[in-house]
Amino acid sequence: HDVNFGYQFILYFYQNIEDFISNTLHDDDRSAKVNKMLQFIKSQGSVGVNNIDIVKYCKGIKPQERLEILKDLLESQQIIKRVETRNGIATAVLVYLGD
Repeated sequence: HDVNFGYQFILYFYQNIEDFISNTLHDDDRSAKVNKMLQFIKSQGSVGVNNIDIVKYCKGIKPQERLEILKDLLESQQIIKRVETRNGIATAVLVYLGD
């Protein structure tokens, strides 16, 4: 029983330290990723970019982090999401709003 408790404690401690480090020490890394994604969306102009293209372009960014960055960009109104029909299929497209 004590071994299980110790194991669970170590897992909990490790997970919290990992979260703390990724949220505080990598701010510059996150800023670079935000910039990369924003510049890519901006480069597509008024045509915008779909999720598949973002995933291809941002392969080095973990899916959860990519979603969080997109959510932040949408909430800060730097980009918008609109639905368009492309090749007969409704597709969500992200468009840069401008400076």
